[in-house]
Amino acid sequence: MRVLLRDKAGVAAVEFALVAPLFFAMIFSVIEVGWTMTKQMMLDRAMDIVVRELRIGRTEGFTRDYVRQRICGEAAIFTNCEEEMLVEMVPIPAGSSYPDTNATCATGSTAVKPVTKFDPGLRSEVVFIRACVNVIPLTPGIGLGLRLRHNKDAGFFMTSESALLNEPE
Repeated sequence: MRVLLRDKAGVAAVEFALVAPLFFAMIFSVIEVGWTMTKQMMLDRAMDIVVRELRIGRTEGFTRDYVRQRICGEAAIFTNCEEEMLVEMVPIPAGSSYPDTNATCATGSTAVKPVTKFDPGLRSEVVFIRACVNVIPLTPGIGLGLRLRHNKDAGFFMTSESALLNEPE
């Protein structure tokens, strides 16, 4: 028995077995955070570009599908973007506040024909616009990926919001 207690042959394997899961969870969490931040920045940038187009009046008679297509075109990092992204536009009456932060979103198992409002408003009217897309984590079973799941498709909702003033004629 004393011979076995003095034998140090498997010490490295035991240390690796104890430390490796924590190390890999940390590494994959860092990758997940970077990928998620990249997606959010791309969605925000796409929203800014499209809102600028809408604000300066380049697009008369735009529709929900047009706005969704433009946002997805600018944020090319998302997969199935045009099928899964929901876009809503709501005119804001003078003196009232923006809509609540509870975005209407869809998952892969939800119909994309939502019950969201899409009203581009009139000239000289403030309009609130919001886009929501379902994102599946890169590492859903490790580290941060475990904490990001919020819906039934094992993904989480990513939103971008903005407001614009329709240019007067």
